[in-house]
Amino acid sequence: MSFKDRWHREKAQKAARKNAWRGSPESMRVGIAWYSEDEWNKLTEVVPDRDELDGSYPEWEKNAHQALQRLRNEGFAAMPVMVDVAELKVWCEVEGRPVDSAARAYYVSHLLKLHDGGTEP
Repeated sequence: MSFKDRWHREKAQKAARKNAWRGSPESMRVGIAWYSEDEWNKLTEVVPDRDELDGSYPEWEKNAHQALQRLRNEGFAAMPVMVDVAELKVWCEVEGRPVDSAARAYYVSHLLKLHDGGTEP
């Protein structure tokens, strides 16, 4: 497994642990940021951590599908969460956060909770 693959796996697992409640993996819903090619290209223009992103959309898409499948294989209820980069930027501005990986993960968690009718922490 390459460094980038390990990094993506560890990042997805960390996000899953951080955003999940106590219980079995099957009861843990985990969202993964999902982008269309246009949105991914917009993302690469606004993030301060561009060097942490994949080199191209096809590379990101391949790794994202693998991360989603790994989480599902581990028993998590993992699902892609479509991200609109303009809305992400506004949310980050309101929250006073940079558009970095931590903010993107929290934003996906926020969207998942809103989708589920949950309340914010």
